[in-house]
Amino acid sequence: MYSDEERIGIGGLQTIVLTAPGGAAECHIVPERGGLVTRFRVGSDEVLFLDEASLADRTKNVRGGIPVLFPMAGRLPEDRYEVHGQTFKLTQHGFARRLPWEILERGSNSDRAWLECRLVSSAETLAAFPWPFVLTLRFSLEENRLTLDTNILNSGTEPMPHALGFHPYFRVPDAMKASSGVRTDAKLALDNTTGQRVQIRKLDFTVKELDLHLQGHSVPGTHVRRGDLPKIGLGWSPAFTTLVLWTLAGRDFICVEPWEVPAGVFASREHAPVLAPGQSLDLVFSITDAAR
Repeated sequence: MYSDEERIGIGGLQTIVLTAPGGAAECHIVPERGGLVTRFRVGSDEVLFLDEASLADRTKNVRGGIPVLFPMAGRLPEDRYEVHGQTFKLTQHGFARRLPWEILERGSNSDRAWLECRLVSSAETLAAFPWPFVLTLRFSLEENRLTLDTNILNSGTEPMPHALGFHPYFRVPDAMKASSGVRTDAKLALDNTTGQRVQIRKLDFTVKELDLHLQGHSVPGTHVRRGDLPKIGLGWSPAFTTLVLWTLAGRDFICVEPWEVPAGVFASREHAPVLAPGQSLDLVFSITDAAR
């Protein structure tokens, strides 16, 4: 049987632990720190990187795990945008990753273990994003796969733009980055470190900072090669149109991030996805580890 339980984790944080039969796999989620997955283990393979100090310090954004980027992924010029002539401030990657989420349900049976959480608009969110919403996220652990099922609901009376993204930090020791890779058919990318568009000949994860926003990645998923570690398979809904790759020299991670739209689209909202009042959208992101 799968199991689900509540523990007190890093920094005294409430942590929900989903476990596969015999401890073959395990997932940790911290609802009060942005609905953050902090650990995903399959066999002896720790799939995710986590800076535990940033998790314990509630004044900081967590570096590691799987941050949820909402209502937008990326950064706006000067962190500002306008709606009906009024200026709003929305910082990089939005607010969902730093707000506490409400636990709706957790459970387990012979097939899986799960946790469902929710973030609902409030006076704080409306001051930065003037649209009422309900964001629901269901985490499911099945064998060697972790699935994040997301529902975005426009609970207001006006059309609502949205630009959801996920920011998983995959554990890749710095010494293994030269033999690591991400499968893509994209030929061009925006190099976010320079602001220039570049041709992709070979992905080099050993540079001081790699921050590429791929253009033309056509498959709803990819495979991540991590040196001598087990490969990771990623899958996502076709609505995720943008793939971002990010890493820093000397740090033991590579981020492979599916975003709904490129950074900056939200500011103009000309090409941002929009939900009509009362409309909702389901999006799926899954991680499958080859270790069994």
